[in-house]
Amino acid sequence: VLLRSCFSLPKTVFLLRSTDPTLHQDFWADFDSLIRDSLNQILGSSINEQQWNQAQLPVAMGGLGLRGAADHSAGAYISSVHASESLKEGLLPHGNVQVDIGGAMALLRDKVDELAPEQISEMTQKMISFEIDKKLKHGLVQSLSNNRDKARLASLGLPHAGDWLNVIPSPVLGLHVRPQEFRYSVLYRLGAPIYPSAGPCPACKKDSDRNGDHAIVCGSHGERIARHNQLRDAIYQVAASANLAPRREENALLPGTSARPADVLIPNCTGGKDTALDVTVVSPLLTDRVDPSITTPGHTLEAAFSDKCRDYLQACEREGLAFIPLPVETLGGWHKKAVDQLRKLARALARSTGKEEDVEIRHLFQRLGVLLVKGNAALLLNRISSFPLPEIDGDI
Repeated sequence: VLLRSCFSLPKTVFLLRSTDPTLHQDFWADFDSLIRDSLNQILGSSINEQQWNQAQLPVAMGGLGLRGAADHSAGAYISSVHASESLKEGLLPHGNVQVDIGGAMALLRDKVDELAPEQISEMTQKMISFEIDKKLKHGLVQSLSNNRDKARLASLGLPHAGDWLNVIPSPVLGLHVRPQEFRYSVLYRLGAPIYPSAGPCPACKKDSDRNGDHAIVCGSHGERIARHNQLRDAIYQVAASANLAPRREENALLPGTSARPADVLIPNCTGGKDTALDVTVVSPLLTDRVDPSITTPGHTLEAAFSDKCRDYLQACEREGLAFIPLPVETLGGWHKKAVDQLRKLARALARSTGKEEDVEIRHLFQRLGVLLVKGNAALLLNRISSFPLPEIDGDI
């Protein structure tokens, strides 16, 4: 939030929009380097060029929202020139002063594809920046040689995968992450190494990789269950606040079995039926899931949804229950059916509290996003090796 607010300072935005970028490319490059250095200090390690390029993408495209001033200065300047034409005509009745934007247009043509000058004149700064971001993301994807990185970036483009980054920190509301939680969550999002080396997992003694893929799904100790329960409890609290009379972990829903298909059971919620909501957290970066996640973002969510339905759907229908799995990836993306159900709960809460529906929907997904990354961070932090790497005269 601190880094992104630096870029959003009114003076910086004014300079971006009012200064010919051809005169100050070195300044903007230095500004971007300052932001990168600050990010490195926060993370406690240096990110590589690919990771920095990802960080400069918008949150919705899998980045951190630290848009590069050097990349966007030309579009900001050109859009401001076009937007101020009518104002200049009103202030200068004896003849409008024409501003030369040829140099800025040349810079912009290097940043966007297939945009004619007449198209650009009709576009807002937001629209131009979106086109720049699309090209930057395409270039980043083309530069990736590792399938895991391709699957990771594809999954980060799913709905709500970056909502936790847009939260205004509030310890009172539980909408905040501690510095170490933030650090590890950003490293995991950027695909940077979490641990110095691969080795045995301190919790289960199985092989653990540097990137945290094993750690984030490790079932030893209780962090994975705690992550699940935090998400479940947040959904339960929303339903309770909306006066839907929910129940948690209801027993004996399926007679003759010990199965509990309802993390949260909401009476008369779906077509007059009691609705069983079942939360599950899955990772798209496990070895057998990486390749399909590249070609079909959300493949892991679909597989988890199908698995849950195979286990419980028919049994619930026989008992007159509606069963809805709520799968979410460790990177933050939710299954489309889960999104629909959560939006439904948020709208019910809005009707109960008298608040705007869009506000309640946004706050619910942000809260769930914060809880998810805190749960992920607990798994990652509690699996740091207790033993330092062997060194001889300072060399590993």
